[in-house]
Amino acid sequence: MLMRKIVHFVLLSALLLVFLSACPSRTASTKPEKAEASSTPSSGGGQTSLVNTDSETGEPLNPVDVTPPSSAYIVKSVDTPAYAVGVYVSGGYAYVADRGSGLQIIDVEPIGSASIVKSVDTPGEAWGVYVSGGYAYVAYGWSGLQIIDVEPIVSASIVKSVDTPGEARGLYVSGGYAYVADEYSGLHIIDVEPIGSASIVKTVDTPGDAYGVYVSGGYAYVANGDSGLEIIDVEPPESASIVKSVDTPSDARGVYVSGGYAYVADDYSGLKIIDVEPIGSAIIVKSVDTPY
Repeated sequence: MLMRKIVHFVLLSALLLVFLSACPSRTASTKPEKAEASSTPSSGGGQTSLVNTDSETGEPLNPVDVTPPSSAYIVKSVDTPAYAVGVYVSGGYAYVADRGSGLQIIDVEPIGSASIVKSVDTPGEAWGVYVSGGYAYVAYGWSGLQIIDVEPIVSASIVKSVDTPGEARGLYVSGGYAYVADEYSGLHIIDVEPIGSASIVKTVDTPGDAYGVYVSGGYAYVANGDSGLEIIDVEPPESASIVKSVDTPSDARGVYVSGGYAYVADDYSGLKIIDVEPIGSAIIVKSVDTPY
């Protein structure tokens, strides 16, 4: 059953990625877009790779060739010491949040000979990772946000820690701020410029447990457990506040925003597609049931 869940997740994600790339972009929010780093998946040489991890079984990192989606298959497996639960790909490396084993950095060029080249052990459990400007920002559960200098990779090390009240589970970095989904303590906005003085500048209490966050067009979209999707106006960050809530049937665990839609991974109720333009009228427009 667990293996079927992994396979179905890979195929659904692959189809979603192809769908997003094929869809014409809708007009973005009326707010100016902040600079945002590129995120996974990465494409090149005619092959698109989707990285698959599983938090329940501790499956290894599995890059999946998803071109075409109908014949997707695993092209390489890289075993990690613990449980791979989050990943970010940038500059030829996959940065893996590996629960109790911290951050694992994997050289993925070429894919066929991918291997771990650096491990950074940290306090707590690594749940999420985001890479920007030569730093890996890691959501480390009870240990909050850990900022790791990854240039060069071989000497990667923690350069700053910012404690958070709850359990840091997901994060997004944009415009000089790290947005941390801190489970029961909501969303914490951390000023990370300069790194050495990183500190929390705003906390937005959310009704449920914040597991994931995506920032786009001046808004933070928070996957907020049994409270569904919370949309937070973050311009300016210091006065951030919730402007819209969209309830979902189950537990919102992850979110991705593209072309005027928020795609919410809603635990046992599958994928929810939410029209977020305009924000004030955000509503679920499509549900895709996925095998449990």
